[in-house]
Amino acid sequence: RLCKWAYAKKYSLGWSHKQQEIRPTAIDRQLRVDGKKFVIKPFVEDWLNTDGTGNKTSIIKREEADNKKNAAAATTSKIMVQNLVERSVHFHDQIYDISFQKFAEKKKDEENAQTRRAENGDLVLRLRFPVENLEGAYFPNPHRIIDGISRGAVVTSIAIQDAHSKVFVMSNWPTSIVSVEEGVVDITVRKQGETAMPYGEDEQRQIRVIIEDMVELYDKATEYYPTTFTKQVAQDFVDPL
Repeated sequence: RLCKWAYAKKYSLGWSHKQQEIRPTAIDRQLRVDGKKFVIKPFVEDWLNTDGTGNKTSIIKREEADNKKNAAAATTSKIMVQNLVERSVHFHDQIYDISFQKFAEKKKDEENAQTRRAENGDLVLRLRFPVENLEGAYFPNPHRIIDGISRGAVVTSIAIQDAHSKVFVMSNWPTSIVSVEEGVVDITVRKQGETAMPYGEDEQRQIRVIIEDMVELYDKATEYYPTTFTKQVAQDFVDPL
């Protein structure tokens, strides 16, 4: 029993004090992808591009029926998004790492109008979580309250939460991460005009996602409190061993 509790504590899993057993988190953490390898659980992955006025338009298509039929458990997923960016997702140690290895260059004879529009605006990764953060309320850059992460660290983060769950999202480069509506987190992966990784082909932009239950004992609706688990994996993300 002690070993189970220690495991639950280590990975911020749910714990039933009555039954003395590990219980599932409110948001099931199992990674699931659709037939095209886009993530559909525990969050729904979408890709958008912005125009000059800030309007965002989805650049991928998926069928809801296919999502449910073809949903498959996975630990990794790697795809090329509309010939714009290579995206990988890795589910490990109860967290999600999303990385972008390169920005693809459009071929000279490429005539895809959607691709051309996407290249002319910001490329945004949208993650939709089953979290009811009222009117898109969020906590900006909560990594700043984590001991061991320097205020000068070149990272960006966000936290959203409701009565049951909380989500922490962090990037390893300075960018825009906002919540524009309930359950939605938008991360600008590539800004307009960027045709390659600014620091060369070896640069790897990465996002870490942490999903946890709210703890009635100390969590408050008006404050974000990082758990020991979040502190550890956030510190490791900024300064890996």
